[in-house]
Amino acid sequence: MTVIAYRGGRLACDSAWNDDHLLVNSMTKIARLSWGALYGAAGDSDDRDLIELLTKLGSRIPSHAELKAIERDINALLITPSFDVYNIQTGTNEAYAFQVHMPFIAIGSGRELAMGAMAAGAGAEEAARIVCGLHGQCRPPIHILKLDDET
Repeated sequence: MTVIAYRGGRLACDSAWNDDHLLVNSMTKIARLSWGALYGAAGDSDDRDLIELLTKLGSRIPSHAELKAIERDINALLITPSFDVYNIQTGTNEAYAFQVHMPFIAIGSGRELAMGAMAAGAGAEEAARIVCGLHGQCRPPIHILKLDDET
């Protein structure tokens, strides 16, 4: 299960990779795309098609048809270098990309806990840590990417 939280140019995620509710491995679920955007995904663990599409398009947001063509169910956050935030959903049942006009957002099974933590003033990293302490299927370590940090 997953928690990915964004606030103020920072994207944070837990590290648990579960298969049928068993902790299988530890991994990062966030990345910096080649054009500088931050990306984090929940859902199907094979999100290579979406990463390839977003890399190819650069700053252009994918169309409904482009997202629907990706058959895996993926929910992702895309934060552009200009701090625009998009929630992206792929799959045959749902496919959309919409801009988020809130100061924070979270996705994954830990979304509600993270949103509550950030509504109470937590940053993305702190929200992910709180979720890991309360959600049985989210685990540390917490991975963090900063939009204004090129490392």
